Amino acid sequence: MRKLGRLTVAALASLGLLVVVVTLTPLVDWWATVLAGPWEDPSGEILIVLAGSSLGEGVLGESSYWRCVYAARAFQDGGFRRVLVSGGGTDSVPIADPMRRFLLTLGV
Repeated sequence: MRKLGRLTVAALASLGLLVVVVTLTPLVDWWATVLAGPWEDPSGEILIVLAGSSLGEGVLGESSYWRCVYAARAFQDGGFRRVLVSGGGTDSVPIADPMRRFLLTLGV
């Protein structure tokens, strides 16, 4: 029984040490940077653009507009071969459709 108690205390102490290390050190920022890669140099086969806001009836909202602008810039820099726009919404027209049309006017 004593051995089980010591094992439990050791496990909880280890968990507490892990929480302290993650909270008080830049470990999370470093790990996120390693996993994310470079933000200023996007590239790949397919660029997936998620739909954002809508002003209703197929009109782009601010976040959808900026997502399209950044996607067009990334595509025109030659980093991607295809662009996939994804998203619906509560309107009769999914917000991905006007985003697709806007991307076409931007040369994508």
